[in-house]
Amino acid sequence: MKFILFIFPPIVVYCQEPAENVFPLKDSVVYYESIVDIDSVQTPELFTRSKIWILSRFKSQKGALQAEDKELGYLMINTFTTDVFTYGQIENIPLTFSSEYWFDMKIYIKDEKVKIVVDNLRWIDNQAKIEMSILSYRSEYETESIQALELARRKKKAREKVRKEFEKFEPKLMHEVRKSFSRVDSEIRSLISSFESSIVKKSESEF
Repeated sequence: MKFILFIFPPIVVYCQEPAENVFPLKDSVVYYESIVDIDSVQTPELFTRSKIWILSRFKSQKGALQAEDKELGYLMINTFTTDVFTYGQIENIPLTFSSEYWFDMKIYIKDEKVKIVVDNLRWIDNQAKIEMSILSYRSEYETESIQALELARRKKKAREKVRKEFEKFEPKLMHEVRKSFSRVDSEIRSLISSFESSIVKKSESEF
């Protein structure tokens, strides 16, 4: 079987400025979209290829596949990536920031065409166990909130004194957060690219 692959610009960035100059936005939410046209491949086969990619890519993550409908040509994955960085230390105690970035990947299929959407991006601070907004995290999060209290307890210092020590690390923390966003953006784009490459390959049902 011969096919022609047309890949439109893979990541559509809408009119809004990217969040933190990294994440593409649509209607004020983080949103990625890619459309792949594949000549002479019908919905059932494209669905099979998509399902094979999902099961292979997420075999170590139970429950990644949240929804599927073969008749409608729809699949949805809920998955995450992690990122950890250190942005300083106080009295030889490293200041480490650990996050999980959860998101949905939705696949819409019809004859000779597949649309991939990544949205519903959630950012979770593993230390504070809170979910933060990528669009407004500066106003939502106090950088010293969890670690400052822990350091104050361990060192038997007043929280206000430890807080002042943390203030000098805030610019470094914000810089590292933006670098973390860039790494996550690259991972999401890589995931979409992997799917695009997989969708053009023949499955066993075609042999």
